[in-house]
Amino acid sequence: MKIKKIQRNKLFLDTGEVLDINRGIILEYSLSQDMELDEALYEEIVFGAALSKSYFLISRRDYCRKELEIKLGMKFSSKKILEKVLEKLSQQGYIDDYAYAKSYILHKRYGRKRIEYELCQKGVSPELIFSAYKDSDVDEKSEIRRTLHKISHKDREKKITYLARRGFDLEDIISELKKYDKGE
Repeated sequence: MKIKKIQRNKLFLDTGEVLDINRGIILEYSLSQDMELDEALYEEIVFGAALSKSYFLISRRDYCRKELEIKLGMKFSSKKILEKVLEKLSQQGYIDDYAYAKSYILHKRYGRKRIEYELCQKGVSPELIFSAYKDSDVDEKSEIRRTLHKISHKDREKKITYLARRGFDLEDIISELKKYDKGE
């Protein structure tokens, strides 16, 4: 395959593929217009570009493995190379679904049901979520009390539905609501 042109951070190939690359990759491989790329060089360039993009994304916020795979899959089509990039990031400790789940549990102000649902949607396995919950010291009842103070102006039914939508257990909601109504 042949490079049609290089424009800023884009590499246009004669196959119609457009790769997002950075200046470091252009300089490292001495890429130029009309240069022929063999398969090995192409894979090295894509690997470097995907790894570079991964570092950029991870520097901005935490990602679980599946989220990062989806995000990179939008830019790079080679599943084999993406798997190598994700494996390298895992070995380096940049992506760790267990640590991601634990952090998510500690920083989100939702109930267990909603957090479990959202983490499953992000591709974290239920076993890791269970393990992260077991190792986290989360007091849902205090979170319910904090939220009740915030929504004190609503009537009882709306408080219950609001808290239920946030993923809290119905029994905990009702018991904390009784305490709250008594002024405890």
